[in-house]
Amino acid sequence: MFDIIIPVYNAMPHVRYCILSVFLNSTLPFHLYIANDASTEETNKALINLLKQFDSSQYTYIEIQKTQAIPKLLILASVRETTRMLSV
Repeated sequence: MFDIIIPVYNAMPHVRYCILSVFLNSTLPFHLYIANDASTEETNKALINLLKQFDSSQYTYIEIQKTQAIPKLLILASVRETTRMLSV
């Protein structure tokens, strides 16, 4: 299993294409982290509607009010990896 991190700051057409590409073309098990890094409310709603199509166990959606998502995402990913290593 591998993790994919997609930082989002508006640009919804590109983000939509990226997310759809991950879900529709990935053949290996993955977990997708989407970090909405202080995007507009319109982008937030569009992301939530897009993600409703997919199995929520395959992704983690993080909405950040102030620009700071990447450090938080790295912490989440490292905690997840540590948990995975401990369970082996």
